[in-house]
Amino acid sequence: QIIPAVRRPIQAGILLANPAVLEPLLKLEVRVPQEFMGGATKVIQGRRGRIVTMESEEDIAIIKASLPVANSFGLAAEMRSETEGRAIWGTEFEKFEQLPKELQEQVIRDARKRKGLKLEPPKPEDFME
Repeated sequence: QIIPAVRRPIQAGILLANPAVLEPLLKLEVRVPQEFMGGATKVIQGRRGRIVTMESEEDIAIIKASLPVANSFGLAAEMRSETEGRAIWGTEFEKFEQLPKELQEQVIRDARKRKGLKLEPPKPEDFME
């Protein structure tokens, strides 16, 4: 009997705490011949990736980057296309990071639409009496 009494205040408290959406990031390492380095960096940056370091070993460029998991789907085909299949890469989980504010709102709207809810999220006042 206590759950119905505290449900709405807890929901209001969560909204008052300014919640944030976190997204998983991948650590990406790409090894590519120097002449295809531009294509590889274009693919990474076009997918909201951040290049951390760029190194050289003889005629091979080594690009280390951070890439959102949501933007990694289809990476293989695009990377092969831009580098003529000459790139070798690997990924592993890196960390969770707060989604940029403008993307957060869109992700929340999309999820609410998919679930059949009102597009605008509730405000804390909606749960206070």
